[in-house]
Amino acid sequence: MGAVVNNGGNVVVGTSKTIRYLVDITVKDNESSCTKRSVTTSVCRATLAIDPAWIADYKVKRAAQLTTVIAAEKAAKGAGATVTGKLSRADWEDLKYHGFTGQRVKLQFRKNGAAHYSTVRTVTTGDAGKLSTKVTVTSAGSRRWCFPGTTTTSRKVSAGDALGLK
Repeated sequence: MGAVVNNGGNVVVGTSKTIRYLVDITVKDNESSCTKRSVTTSVCRATLAIDPAWIADYKVKRAAQLTTVIAAEKAAKGAGATVTGKLSRADWEDLKYHGFTGQRVKLQFRKNGAAHYSTVRTVTTGDAGKLSTKVTVTSAGSRRWCFPGTTTTSRKVSAGDALGLK
């Protein structure tokens, strides 16, 4: 006997959208029976044994939200610019998103014309999940925040925010 949830992936649940996912359960033939109710519906009854080791593989995670804001659109080379943002996660009791404090989030930079982002520093979220750091402008490009996720909260990467040179 065995089970596979969501093709082996996490189930990420937010605050308003009903999430549908697959559960494949393998049972011994002598432990199950199905009755056809309509063209599209069958009701199956089976005797299942739950192995506590399996429960750890069933990962339901809170959805995360992450924003990036750079107030200035352009800055002189060598000038400072402040990059802010907010990390929040789904609260399943009040069905709202709330700031997620004390989490390490990576600030990433992609120079104009480059294909990939690179991590430039790691910042810990403060009160209400707020992020803030000052960077020295060396070239035009986009910055974004990247939260790697936890055992209870999904990974999230914000959209990039561009900063050009004056």
